[in-house]
Amino acid sequence: GRGRGRGRGRGRGRGGYRSSAFGHSGNDWKSGKYNKNYGKTFNKHLTTQQQEQMLQLCSGRYSGESKMLNLSGIVTDEQESWANFSNQSFVQHLLTIIKGNCHDIKSLDISNNRITTLE
Repeated sequence: GRGRGRGRGRGRGRGGYRSSAFGHSGNDWKSGKYNKNYGKTFNKHLTTQQQEQMLQLCSGRYSGESKMLNLSGIVTDEQESWANFSNQSFVQHLLTIIKGNCHDIKSLDISNNRITTLE
């Protein structure tokens, strides 16, 4: 008879977990670290390490030539709750980074980040 053949593993290669721009993987949501505040505004303090991650992310996504900061898709379902546009501390620090490092910015892309409110 016909076996299943090679290459038909246990779901690998079928849209598995993706890492976000902050280096988190799908394993974070498995362990219960996913954002329980989805859709609600909250304020979760950022550590120095998290602030540094944000600075590195922004510096890698800013184009001085086009004066554009591309933050599209930086927040995913698998992320820890601090890295979320509903977190006031996250947004406040993001604005601080932009003001201090991207003073000539002309365009900002924040699409595909599951933004649910503009409070």
